[in-house]
Amino acid sequence: GNHDYLSNGSTIYKKMFGPVNFFFEYSGYRFVGFNDNVWENNNLPPDFEWLNQVLDNGSRKSILVAHIQPWTDDQLGEKYSLAYEASAKAGNVILSIGGHSHGFLHSIKDNIHYLIAGSVTTGGISIVN
Repeated sequence: GNHDYLSNGSTIYKKMFGPVNFFFEYSGYRFVGFNDNVWENNNLPPDFEWLNQVLDNGSRKSILVAHIQPWTDDQLGEKYSLAYEASAKAGNVILSIGGHSHGFLHSIKDNIHYLIAGSVTTGGISIVN
């Protein structure tokens, strides 16, 4: 999450787990972890060049996990929200999962399911099959 970037969070994460942007393949799907934090990441833009390269022009179905979903926070704004959606659409993303706004939301746009998983602090969890 974005608050994990405060203080030394980014450094600790990278030391423990590796790069903040990563992907792996499982059962015919590409799972992509994408860092779209802006404000707590020194106002750096998300690395959409990396994302587009990893999504590989939609060569396989992908599941994209990022903290902030498009249009749910001023942090992404119109510019980054449009870039996020364009990458997801071109990259054959079938599901985009986030959590920043802490409340459950499911919507579908351009045949992509957008899910905000909610928060255990508000009494909700999401199980995705």
